[in-house]
Amino acid sequence: MRTFFPKSQLIATVAILIAGALAVSACTSSPTPEPATPIPAPTADTSQPATSMPSPTEDSAPLMLSLPKDFPIETYPGEDFAAGTELTLSHFFSDGNPVILNFWAGLCPPCRAEMPDFQEFHEQNKDRVTLVGVDIGQYLGLGNRDDAAALLDELGITYPTGLTSDGNVTRHYNVLGMPTTVFLNPDGTVFRTWNGILTKDQLNDRADELLMAQ
Repeated sequence: MRTFFPKSQLIATVAILIAGALAVSACTSSPTPEPATPIPAPTADTSQPATSMPSPTEDSAPLMLSLPKDFPIETYPGEDFAAGTELTLSHFFSDGNPVILNFWAGLCPPCRAEMPDFQEFHEQNKDRVTLVGVDIGQYLGLGNRDDAAALLDELGITYPTGLTSDGNVTRHYNVLGMPTTVFLNPDGTVFRTWNGILTKDQLNDRADELLMAQ
């Protein structure tokens, strides 16, 4: 036996089926994606010419050094400085060379013995190594300013020398005997320390080691 549905009921049923099919189609289809916006490649800034970082000078940025301690030096007369010029140790690194720092005193016999060799070394190597002598006699009972100046004059010393007002340098630079010589890299770090007198050959050998390490 056939079952007949009223026409209105049939139309409603068909409408429900069509709506369901449309809903399923909407959930399973993938939406069309929006086109991606490309990121522009970086370009060189041509608005201003490129410049290099200036080298540090006395009138610009200070040198960035790793010294055990920077300290003041009041110079004795020499080939580069007049008596009484106020400097600091860091000044002597401005040319980019390693520095040999020699602690001495006016009434120190071993200091007197090695200074002529230091003078000769300076004359032969001043373009590649900076030699600096620092008088600390007043802190060790080994002479005063006048004693130091007299020794320099007697020996004809012209490499940079001076007196420091900071007595703590003996601790910071590990001065255990007189003289003491500290070999410093161009960045101010300590390469090696020598306590006691240096002969000409020893000085040249230690300086060569310092230069080869750069």
